[in-house]
Amino acid sequence: MLKSSVSALACAFAFALPTAHAGESPLRQPERSVFDRTPRAQLRDLSTDRPDKTESPYTVDAGWVQVEMDLASYARDRHNAERERRLTESWAFAATNFKLGLTHCLDLQIIVEPYVTERTVEPGRRSRADGFGDLTIRTKWNLWGNDGGPTALALMPFIKVPTNQDGLGNRAVEGGLIIPLAVGLPAGWSLGLMTEVDAIEDSDGGGHHAEWINTITFS
Repeated sequence: MLKSSVSALACAFAFALPTAHAGESPLRQPERSVFDRTPRAQLRDLSTDRPDKTESPYTVDAGWVQVEMDLASYARDRHNAERERRLTESWAFAATNFKLGLTHCLDLQIIVEPYVTERTVEPGRRSRADGFGDLTIRTKWNLWGNDGGPTALALMPFIKVPTNQDGLGNRAVEGGLIIPLAVGLPAGWSLGLMTEVDAIEDSDGGGHHAEWINTITFS
């Protein structure tokens, strides 16, 4: 099995500045909501879920919007359940994550894939599909560390809505849970860990199975 993914040209546009760095002293801010926006002077430091694959445990401040976008990303996948000689390559352009801070420790995220192109190569056959991708709706609930401290942890349940065109997806509603953890390290270093379990539809459409993803990052 060979599966790789490269985020090429990633950038984040922030209309809010969320979160504190792990390792700082925690300073709990008053509870606020989307209808009682956090004052600009109390905004946390910016924290994004891109460009790496390890999600951040920090949320967007209440009442603020944050927009993150991958200008282009590439994925190459040789794995398939039938173990056939099949290669799938895909490009996604301008995939954008719109975030809204709902409370001090909870935000709502909508991920849109405006244009995806996919090429599949197997013995005696080549195919290509392109168009709008799937829509992902998720929330992030920070359990601790949102305002500082040596660690931070969050729960991120999500659901995938099959809005894809031209056969770019399996047309199934799928979901899962992401658990990101941030750890402050000496000398200004930080460690990010993430585990994720997805409920993926079986290839025959007869049910769902679990798939696990685990990532780690240093910065």
